[in-house]
Amino acid sequence: MGRGLFITFEGTEGSGKTTQIELLRQALVPRGPVLVREPGGTELGERMREVLLFGGMDLHPEAEMYLFMAARSQLIHEVIEPSLAAGKIVIADRYHDSTLAYQGGGRGLSVHWPPPFPRPDITFLVSVPVEVGHTRQLLGSRSIFISESPTNTTDSRRLRRTGSPWWTGPTRPLTCTPL
Repeated sequence: MGRGLFITFEGTEGSGKTTQIELLRQALVPRGPVLVREPGGTELGERMREVLLFGGMDLHPEAEMYLFMAARSQLIHEVIEPSLAAGKIVIADRYHDSTLAYQGGGRGLSVHWPPPFPRPDITFLVSVPVEVGHTRQLLGSRSIFISESPTNTTDSRRLRRTGSPWWTGPTRPLTCTPL
């Protein structure tokens, strides 16, 4: 059996990633896709999700980045790599591009793509105007990344559009029109 297919969805908060992922999952039900989210998907990942997104701690930006990467490494080893080796389709709600954009662009850290992290076969970059995404999230999220000013999101979007060196795999933009 050949290697599976690794699909990632990236985009600012409130852009519609989860909706697009669910539509793709429904279309691929007969193929049994594996869905993962970041941070999350493993016991470590879910604990890191609580700390990173809802913990209310004042984390140093570098500590924040390494926590995301630790959770991702565990997810790769426990779920992503075994699923790809079994020939499955893996669909990720965020992946390492988010660290490059948010911690690299938004927090100003020097970030690279670790060689052991598999690169996606395709990444869908979902976008809406920053203000639309921010408003959507304020209505339903308690994540610290939402309670911040939209500046971090704006910086991250700008970096995603610049053709930065980390966008080496195939990327397809998806513009989601607000209803």
